[in-house]
Amino acid sequence: MLFRSSGRAITGIPFQPGMVFVMAAGSGAAHWRSRTFVNTNCSNFGSSAMTVTATLLSLTGDGFTVGSSTKANGAGMLYHYVAFKEDPAFLSLGSYVGNGITGRFIDVPGIDMKYLLMKSEKSGSVLMKTDLLDANKVVPVSGAEATGRINYMGLDG
Repeated sequence: MLFRSSGRAITGIPFQPGMVFVMAAGSGAAHWRSRTFVNTNCSNFGSSAMTVTATLLSLTGDGFTVGSSTKANGAGMLYHYVAFKEDPAFLSLGSYVGNGITGRFIDVPGIDMKYLLMKSEKSGSVLMKTDLLDANKVVPVSGAEATGRINYMGLDG
């Protein structure tokens, strides 16, 4: 799909997206936005803070709106996107304020987690965890496997 104008609405998705990933074909990092974001910023999968501007401006009833950034709207560039529908049985989106205490449980009622993406609003790569990784291992999306960041993932959190 070619995006050409700032503030362009991408529509026709048969559901209201809870999260969208957008990536330029052949180059650059993917950027993402969740319905939990409180402003028009989005984030990337790299190690920078969640302050990417003018890229994914909003999620709408049947799509999303892109801004003027070439990360999602360069003239004549092809972009790919993935839109996720929030469904309490399969996909939960949320946020929490950290407290620095090891072993903190993040409650996600009714979900038996199989896959998790997580990122700090300040900095750091997106962390990915699947139920196939050893108990306390995660994989930063832009780096090598690490330990000690997510100690449990399963039923309800």
